[in-house]
Amino acid sequence: MTTAASSDDPLVVFPFGEPDPRLEDYLDDKLQSTADLDTLDALLQSVNLQHEQLQNQLDDAARALDEARGAATTQRNALQAALTEFDGLEDDITRRLAVANAENAAPEAVVQRLTAPMEHLQRVTLAHDYLVLLQDVGQLADAARAALPDRPKDALAPYTRIRRLATRLVELQGAAADTGAPAAHLVAHVGALADGLWKEMNETMRNDFSTLLEQRGWPAGVDAAVPADETWRDGFGKLVDLQVPEILERSTAAASFTSSTYSEPIPLLPIDVMAQIFVKEFRYHFLTEGRRTSEPRQIGDVCFPWFLERVETWSDFLRASFADLLADRFEGTSAEDKMAYIDPVCALVAALLPVMREKVQQTVVYAVDQLHQQRQQQEQQQQGSGIPASVPAPLTTPTFLGSLNVQLLAFDEELRTRFGYDGGLGTYSPTAYSASTARYWPGLAGEPGGVLDQHFPLWLQAEKEYALSRYREIVDGTSQAAQDARATIDYDYSGAGRTKPTLAAVHVVDLLRSVSGQYRHLRKFNHRLRFLIDIQITLLDAYDDRLRGSLETYASMTSAVGRTLHGVTKEQLATLEGTGGLEALCRVFGSADHLINTLREWANEEFFVTLYDELETRSKKAEQAESAGTGNGQLGGGLSVNNVRERTSSSAADGSAHKAHGDGNMDEDNLFDGTIQAFKQRRKAAQEFLVSTLADSHRKAFRPYVLRTQWTTVAGNGRGSVDESSDASAANDSGAVVSPSDLAITPELDEPLRIIRRNLEFLTRAIGTAPLRRVVRGALEKLQDHLWGDVLMANKFTTLGAAQFARDISAVASTVERLVPLGSTALEGLREGVTLLNLPVSVPTNASKEGGTSITLQEANDRIFVDNAEAKKLLQELQLTTLTPPTGRNIIQRRIESSG
Repeated sequence: MTTAASSDDPLVVFPFGEPDPRLEDYLDDKLQSTADLDTLDALLQSVNLQHEQLQNQLDDAARALDEARGAATTQRNALQAALTEFDGLEDDITRRLAVANAENAAPEAVVQRLTAPMEHLQRVTLAHDYLVLLQDVGQLADAARAALPDRPKDALAPYTRIRRLATRLVELQGAAADTGAPAAHLVAHVGALADGLWKEMNETMRNDFSTLLEQRGWPAGVDAAVPADETWRDGFGKLVDLQVPEILERSTAAASFTSSTYSEPIPLLPIDVMAQIFVKEFRYHFLTEGRRTSEPRQIGDVCFPWFLERVETWSDFLRASFADLLADRFEGTSAEDKMAYIDPVCALVAALLPVMREKVQQTVVYAVDQLHQQRQQQEQQQQGSGIPASVPAPLTTPTFLGSLNVQLLAFDEELRTRFGYDGGLGTYSPTAYSASTARYWPGLAGEPGGVLDQHFPLWLQAEKEYALSRYREIVDGTSQAAQDARATIDYDYSGAGRTKPTLAAVHVVDLLRSVSGQYRHLRKFNHRLRFLIDIQITLLDAYDDRLRGSLETYASMTSAVGRTLHGVTKEQLATLEGTGGLEALCRVFGSADHLINTLREWANEEFFVTLYDELETRSKKAEQAESAGTGNGQLGGGLSVNNVRERTSSSAADGSAHKAHGDGNMDEDNLFDGTIQAFKQRRKAAQEFLVSTLADSHRKAFRPYVLRTQWTTVAGNGRGSVDESSDASAANDSGAVVSPSDLAITPELDEPLRIIRRNLEFLTRAIGTAPLRRVVRGALEKLQDHLWGDVLMANKFTTLGAAQFARDISAVASTVERLVPLGSTALEGLREGVTLLNLPVSVPTNASKEGGTSITLQEANDRIFVDNAEAKKLLQELQLTTLTPPTGRNIIQRRIESSG
């Protein structure tokens, strides 16, 4: 349809002046044909309706404009009135100032006149600011409440502003405290509002999450093998979002925490809600009076395992369901390395630890009370035995406090190692307690206010008393078992070829090992050092004194001077008969050797290596500080560097890494090297006594043999000689070689051989192969010197006598060799001397074929006295390597035939 008209058509007048193209377009769109005229009424109704709506909007806008103009007029009038009032006040002040100046009023008077109005004005302004602040705080609180529970992140912004405002007000109040600023009520109100708002937000979100857990049937109706659904995860994430700022603030502050200023981490809200069912169950089982499981002595057998089992049961479920949510929220923040916040399992541990701490505190109170009662009973028993009350009564039975501490330390270590719990201080590391840092989770045992913090000296003293009483029972006990343990060598302790300790030494080592178990999991250096010094080193020193005393007693019993000075009973001498002396020395030798080997093994364990490294580092720092005048040389726990060095390693804080010891060994420095050297001295002294005792036994046994003077016998029919009709006699008469193997041993040698077998059979069972060879070698060298000087060099020998002596020496060597392989090498010099002594007077025609020597006694006699060069050549031909020319000449001269 077209709206254009011819010049004769009447002009259409539009109500708003000029025609509107949009109206024309509208009419063209609606009225395109004559059929559209039928819809004209509907079109007019629609237009009228739109017109009414537009008119209403226009009326509303006009009315709002009138109201705005009215408000602006009112505000302008109020402002004008305020300006007029201000102008009047200014004029009044100007007039008063002029009057004051005109009257030459003193400045102090003017100030006094203006003080009251200014103070009033200040109070009015302050009151206005207070009201504005309260209004803002209220609005922020309402905004936070409105965002919950669907938008926890939106609720955090107003809450954070309120919390920061409360913190700032506290700081300002502290700064203005000296001026008497009356802001305490405002600070208290804002702080209470912030706390109440957080509690309200917390309760709202917790209730919402608790409802979700009830719907899921947590925990009985939840399959631990199936991860949580998205609804559950969403509710979990909302609670974490609400807590993120608080966690970040705490994790930032944790950077400055030490073991003495440690504060437990904030439990994650969703994990805390999930843990409430376990907390209730824990309280029912372990904090309800009258239940068997709530008994304090059940804490290690029932309570700790229950806790660990609950955490272990749900560890896989928690990590599979929520670990990624926590990692996403804390990645790149100060909490990203805090396992208590990024690992849901550690968060569960943190949520359950408060109720466990309550149980532990109750048990500690009970344990301390039991210790005091135990000490009182011990004192009463001592008084009943007639011991003066002034003598302290040591504890003779284990204490529950010690057992509790060991179990609690093991529980803390289990949380660290099995679940990686770090207490909110950072990722756990086994070396986190090194000398260079004190940041580590101290555990329930070592935290401020814990059992070690309050009762460590009491525990240490109790453990020391019990250890010393147990040690005295082992080494001085009058019971039959204790006496048997001291007198019995444990031949079943190790296999053949190993040194055997006494049962008492084994018990002492077991006692020392139990002490190590007591403090192995302690984290503080001074605590571990005190246990080492006060108990273990004390016991080791006492046992070293015990072994030294045993050696001194043996020396006094076996020496004429000792028996004269100290006296000795027949019973004591009877204990040294036979192998009794050797057994007494083997007990000392085996005990010292057992302690040496044990301490060497311990010195290579990670625990003692770490302790030694830390001791060395701290010692160096303490000495450097003392040299600089900034320290007193103390290591902590009341122990100085010199004191510790004397009791443990003499190389602590020294620059050397190795040092030579008296036995020729190069031992690497370790925590026990000083103690090891002391026991080495006892072992060395016992070995020297073994050599001398064995040599004395041999000397006594060989006395009848040495006194035999029949080495010049030509023939005979007794044992040890030959008949004139025998082959040996015939050979002797003809000047031929007499074979020692054709002879029987001298009758006087039967007893010495029996003594040698008896002694060596005992020693092979009691001491190891290497020390046995050293002892046997030393004793045989003395026996060799004895036979050399009192037999070989003291007598003249015929051919038959020389052969008999060679047969006897061969019997001694064979006896030794059967029991101690290669032990007879100590008699090599004597055997070579006997070989030279047995040179034949004449050489048989078949000597070269039989492998015998072709050198006769007369030839050797002629050549050995020519000069030393010829004598050495002769000895080399005879393959005698240990003999010297002068010695060879003396041996040749022992033969009767050489001079005849």
